[in-house]
Amino acid sequence: MAKKWLIDAHNVIHQIHGLKRRLSVNPADVFREFITLIKQKSRKESVRARIVFDGQPILDHIPKGVEVYFSRERTADEVIISHLKKEDASQKWLVVTDDREIRQHAFYYSVDVIRTNDFLKEKPSGSIEKKPKLKKKKLADPGGAANPELNDDEVQEMLNMFKNANN
Repeated sequence: MAKKWLIDAHNVIHQIHGLKRRLSVNPADVFREFITLIKQKSRKESVRARIVFDGQPILDHIPKGVEVYFSRERTADEVIISHLKKEDASQKWLVVTDDREIRQHAFYYSVDVIRTNDFLKEKPSGSIEKKPKLKKKKLADPGGAANPELNDDEVQEMLNMFKNANN
């Protein structure tokens, strides 16, 4: 099963200057234009998309080719996070957002995230580039040395610092 984009609509719209400026003036037109942009990108990248908007539906007609959700009484963040909590989320979704809370949930549920700027960039290969997962380095405890070596000057300097801190 190919993964689908799960798009935090307002988060992405706010990164597109032309749309962001018009959002407060005519949100319905901005939503339609955004849906069209995602539909074109989805077709070009051969990836299906689900767009999640905040609030109540304000469009009479939604173009076919992408799934559009309005969060209604919940926030879009809550809707997206509820998708991430489902059992098959890590195999099903690529979340598109810069929202820190959503990214933290995605990390917790092992769902890949595409940052908004990366999503908006054109990829020459026509596909999403996933960042390689880095192996976590295990940090050594700096105080873990059995017999740390200190010279007399360092010891005296530390004693003076503690003495001055108490005064």
